Amino acid sequence: MAIQIQTLIIDDSEADVDFLRALLRKAEQEHAFHVAWESDQERALQRLAREKFDLVLLDYQMPVVSGLDLLPKLRRVNARVPVIMLTGQGNEAVAVQAIKRGAHDYLRKDDLTAPALFCTVMGALERKRLEDELERERTAHERDLQLARELQQAFLPDSLPHFSPQQRPDSMGLRLYHRYTPTLAVGGDFFDVVPVNQHAAGVFISDVAGHGLQAALVTAVLRTLIEELKETAGDPQAFLEQLNAGLQRILRQTTAPVFASAFYLKVDLDTKLASFCNAGHPPQLHLRRHAGEVTLLFDQSRQGPLLGVNENALFPTRTMPVDVEDMFLLFTDGLVNLLNPDGEAFGLAGVQAAAKEALHASESELVDHIVARAREHAGESLLPEDLCLVAVEAGTLGGA
Repeated sequence: MAIQIQTLIIDDSEADVDFLRALLRKAEQEHAFHVAWESDQERALQRLAREKFDLVLLDYQMPVVSGLDLLPKLRRVNARVPVIMLTGQGNEAVAVQAIKRGAHDYLRKDDLTAPALFCTVMGALERKRLEDELERERTAHERDLQLARELQQAFLPDSLPHFSPQQRPDSMGLRLYHRYTPTLAVGGDFFDVVPVNQHAAGVFISDVAGHGLQAALVTAVLRTLIEELKETAGDPQAFLEQLNAGLQRILRQTTAPVFASAFYLKVDLDTKLASFCNAGHPPQLHLRRHAGEVTLLFDQSRQGPLLGVNENALFPTRTMPVDVEDMFLLFTDGLVNLLNPDGEAFGLAGVQAAAKEALHASESELVDHIVARAREHAGESLLPEDLCLVAVEAGTLGGA
């Protein structure tokens, strides 16, 4: 059965239209061209808007508006239909302009033959078929990425549970707020909250090198490992070392090296102590509200390497006291590395200064304020990296 090709000819010359019809009929062994003709440009645009056409043959020399000037209007009505420009007196300059304005090809009428027309038409239709196939694949890819983004967002914890059934409903011990913005649909930034016991919890934040699906898959691996290692979450050093060993064993089977920085913080409401381990991650912040200070959670002598580099790496723990209403701000280096139009990074100093401005704000207000200051720094620049911030407030302490 012949393939049906709905064809619209836009031409003010009936003789030329009859000539084109005759040429198309010679190619009807495997293809049936159903030809519609419009000599008026506005009627042609209206018809193209309401009917489905597989092909448009457009005359260059038209009254009122030339075919070149009609092409942009035609593309606004139907951006994807193949268009072949035809002329009796054209030249290469016209051909170049026609292609730039959206025509698939260009032919001269004065030496046009059935084989030449058919070959050009088939080429335009094949190109359209390939474009449609790519569009379907792109749409399916975007749909998959959107699902991956939704799943990745669903993995991020929104709040912490009550650690003790005896606690009042309005006193949750630790309060949590986060902001997560991947550069692409999915990203390599990741955080998780691990209950340790009724009075303590661990907060893990990580930044996987790279972006997109590869980084997102590594965050999925990290989440699985964290779930498996929950029993060791009370010992930050053992937790991070076993996490690193598990990740390294998995990643050694991949062809490309994959690394991740990470920071693990454990806050104990009963002992009034916080402990942390660092795996190549930027220093994080401790907001000591009663003292009016914003200090860095960093100890060069206890800095561990990136996760995934060395299976036997050590990650020593640092411990410090926690006061009631202290806040901890964890973030990835997308915030620190954010550049302004002059190429200057927001930096740790920018994060620390913004945190001090909002020292007594709630956890959500603190995060929103820091992001606002970072965006002011960047101006109109787009965020070049994934961005993740987590604020954890010690709202109550044991015996407080």
